Amino acid sequence: MKKSILPILAALAIMASCGPSREDLAKRQEEMKDSIQSMNDQIKDELDSRMKAMQDSITESAKQTNENMQNQVDQVKDQLEQKSDQAEKNADATKKELDKLKKEQKKKEDAKKPENVKAGDGKG
Repeated sequence: MKKSILPILAALAIMASCGPSREDLAKRQEEMKDSIQSMNDQIKDELDSRMKAMQDSITESAKQTNENMQNQVDQVKDQLEQKSDQAEKNADATKKELDKLKKEQKKKEDAKKPENVKAGDGKG
């Protein structure tokens, strides 16, 4: 029995000395854990960077759209003011023309009336 135990113990000793030690396994496991954490941090940083770039792009686009809309509103206001000014000018010109026509009409009527008519000299 001693003879069979000795080779088994020798084989176990050889197997134990050939494989990695617990310290080596723990060190490798820690390195793997650190590597995974580092990769996760890099991925997170890249995603954060891309999200910030997208957000900045959207913000800039919205800002540009708002500026364009404000410019359009300002143009419409300017056009309305110009049309209003033109309408006022047209109204003033029309009023002057009407006043002129009224004066001419009054002159014509006054010209038709006899100047030296006394009461009782009329046709009535």
